[in-house]
Amino acid sequence: MADVPVIIAGGGPVGLTLAMDLGWRGVPSLLFEERIAAEPPNPKCNTTNARSMEHFRRLGCADRLRAAGLPADHPTNVVYVTRINGHLLGSLNLPASSMRRQDAGALDEGWPTPELQHRISQILVEPILHDHARTFGGVDIRRGWRVEGFSQHSGEVTVEAVEIARGRRKSYRSCYLVGCDGGRSTIRRQLGIELNGIDVIGATFQSISDQPN
Repeated sequence: MADVPVIIAGGGPVGLTLAMDLGWRGVPSLLFEERIAAEPPNPKCNTTNARSMEHFRRLGCADRLRAAGLPADHPTNVVYVTRINGHLLGSLNLPASSMRRQDAGALDEGWPTPELQHRISQILVEPILHDHARTFGGVDIRRGWRVEGFSQHSGEVTVEAVEIARGRRKSYRSCYLVGCDGGRSTIRRQLGIELNGIDVIGATFQSISDQPN
């Protein structure tokens, strides 16, 4: 008999949102995340799109997300430059969050949705999603744990997890295992699923020492 219906490997925005959605539907889940609560993520996003905000509205945390991030009266313009103190290539004038639901003459006004995109860093998103996920019955979040592998059987999956700080290992059985553990996913690698594409496109930041003068 399975210990829990669904095990989620990875507690970033995707894993936490899945845990909330399952909790909203009354399906218990167990989520493992390597980083402890005080350890921030390496942020990979600074905007949450409209469709995601619609889901967060349904799950009950959209207003809290909108209250975080840039101040309500701060413009959310996007600029394209050769470097921070270099040449301006172009810009998109976008309104402050307080003007999102008003006729502000912005590029994205008139979208047929009650929840427009919101400018907020992943550093701020994750703690909000983590706290909100814990309000759903049946959501069990284990931080400081890493999923190291799994084995499939008839009708269930056995997941091998380790508590990183103590080196304690434990096996858990579930009906489903969901890999939300990022680009270096242990789950994806064990399943033999490859990533295809041009590697350099995946570079999201570059150290100052690597930049040309």
